Amino acid sequence: MKKIAILHQYKIKTLKNIIFINIMSNINILVTILTSNDSELLKVSVNSVINAINIIPEKYKSFILFTPIIVVNSLNKDYYTEVSNNFNDKNIQIIETESNGLPGKGFNSVISLFRKNSQFDWLFPLDGDDLVYLTAFWQLADFIISNTASENILNKNNLIDILFTAGLDKITYEPLINTTLITKGVYIKTFENINIFKEYNTYYKNPFESQLTEIGVPARVCLINKNAVNITDPQIEWEESSNMLDDYSPFLAAFTHFLNGTLNIAIHCNRYIYLYNLLNVTNVTSKFIKAFKEDNNHLIREQELFTINISKFSLIKENWHKLQDIPFINLPESSDYKKTMSKKIEYLTNTLLRHYFNKHMSELEVLYKENKYNEYITHAQLLLKRYPELLSERQQLWLRMNLGVCYYKSIPKQIAIARAEWNLALSKANKDSQIDIDLKDIIKKNLLLSANDISDAVSNY
Repeated sequence: MKKIAILHQYKIKTLKNIIFINIMSNINILVTILTSNDSELLKVSVNSVINAINIIPEKYKSFILFTPIIVVNSLNKDYYTEVSNNFNDKNIQIIETESNGLPGKGFNSVISLFRKNSQFDWLFPLDGDDLVYLTAFWQLADFIISNTASENILNKNNLIDILFTAGLDKITYEPLINTTLITKGVYIKTFENINIFKEYNTYYKNPFESQLTEIGVPARVCLINKNAVNITDPQIEWEESSNMLDDYSPFLAAFTHFLNGTLNIAIHCNRYIYLYNLLNVTNVTSKFIKAFKEDNNHLIREQELFTINISKFSLIKENWHKLQDIPFINLPESSDYKKTMSKKIEYLTNTLLRHYFNKHMSELEVLYKENKYNEYITHAQLLLKRYPELLSERQQLWLRMNLGVCYYKSIPKQIAIARAEWNLALSKANKDSQIDIDLKDIIKKNLLLSANDISDAVSNY
């Protein structure tokens, strides 16, 4: 898209007052959704992006544009075709980039795509297993508009080149510190107070003085402009050899330029932009934490690699305390969308949790038909533990009834547990007049058969 140099007068509300600014027309933001596997989960991520773009107010759309592109970066040669087939009815571009099986190379291919396409002014990089909240781009549009104000363009010292996100929301199965229960067995971890830390450097340890397992990335790239991706010495890039903390390097590179005065960076702590998905068992973090536990040498090798990778940022070693000098930005919050934890939980339940619920339900039917009874038991118990609110009364009865069948048919047979499941299901069914008689009759038949143990149990599949 050709950039049209037309100035508009635009009214923007800030926390303190209302000001008038002039902005340049057609600011184009590239939104990349990077994926290496799981095209079904990718659909959830893409839908979150499209939905967030669709609710951007009309008053913004005359001069700001968000362009989503799916970037396939996978060693699986068939994955690009799978993604293409899944999105052939969507008006979204899909490209494929070279992969080495590690996340850093994928993100560098995204940076390269952004650098080579002059029509894009800003980049918002997203993982294909994560998602954005509904008002994410609404709020980022406010930031971009104010940052692109004419007085900032004329005085580049005021122009922010990279906006980082600190304190990402994380959805997890573990009840960690600062977590809120979403549904039974699923939690969301938030950092409610990160934007009021007075000594930011004391929260994140100096990577030159700490072990890999003791540190975390202070902030991740949220928005980055052309000036930042074209700068060198050091270049803003992800580590392509790292299994873990590959996104530490772009922060250290940006921090180095901040110390040198060659880039302006800022950090926001708005928790209604981005959600990091730890429910995905193939998530990079989950996968490599598991690898570290299983093989201590794996962690030793990763530590050695990390030490080598950060050695080029020697300026930071003695200036880590200057983290506190990086400005925090409070992104504008729209009164048109009330952002509360209850809204967040409702949104996640209707998107991400519904996805995993449907996935488990589909897997159960396949496992049963393939006579994989022990695996069925594991998945069914997880479903009952983590997503009870998403199960209807009949689905819960159906699940417990077939769970009993699997206990009964497992090797060795677990008849006592099977009968306990059936008795519980029958007790619940008798209390609910809406439950059909056929299901009750099947449960009764199984109880009768198991009492004599003369025949196989009956399923309602």
